[in-house]
Amino acid sequence: MPRLAVISYPALRAADRDWIESIRATRDPQAARLAAHFTLVFPAEVASDRVAEEIAAVAGSVRPIPFVIRAARAVRDVFHRRGHVFLVPEEGSREIAWLHDRLYEGVFKRHFRGDIPFAPHITVAAARDFAWCETFADELERRALEIPGMLRDIELVSVAGGAVVSLEKQPPSR
Repeated sequence: MPRLAVISYPALRAADRDWIESIRATRDPQAARLAAHFTLVFPAEVASDRVAEEIAAVAGSVRPIPFVIRAARAVRDVFHRRGHVFLVPEEGSREIAWLHDRLYEGVFKRHFRGDIPFAPHITVAAARDFAWCETFADELERRALEIPGMLRDIELVSVAGGAVVSLEKQPPSR
């Protein structure tokens, strides 16, 4: 059964995208698999031919979501003994969380983890040493982050064997 996820590659200014990707290239093990993104539905085994249809319906009911990243946070991984560093939007965060919740209303519902708080983010680093994650997040915070962007499309992807493959891309229709 395929492991499917829903992500959004944000539209960013070129300089901001280059800066984020330069950090990810050396500090995020996922950087080689896919570009900077917001995960809206986390990988789950889903066997349903309705997935793409549901994603299209949700995409058709939303507008593009503007956001501004102003924070960096160190977050403990809930599954492994390591930490992550997230870039976190302030403006737009509520709307992205709402989209996340909507996407979990259908075929992904049984995979929803209400015990794990969802915080919209772009992962820029991961490490076994959580203290390092905290220090690095503090370094990023000192930069007075202000990274505007827009979530325009949502994308259904398959995650298997170390590869992430795009299955379908849905633009918002409003």
